[in-house]
Amino acid sequence: MKKSKQTADFVPNLELGDLLELFRYNYMVGGKFLTINEVCKMSSMSTRIYYKVKKGLA
Repeated sequence: MKKSKQTADFVPNLELGDLLELFRYNYMVGGKFLTINEVCKMSSMSTRIYYKVKKGLA
């Protein structure tokens, strides 16, 4: 099976995980900080993917 060009060129981005954490801990939404589950729900990703992005594995 041939991989798509987008999948083949993907490189893990450690800064993306750092950015997610920066937003979670520094910006209040509706008077509170967001939980991981709330971030996942808003971005349509599972918590498993969130942790992989946070670690730079996805």
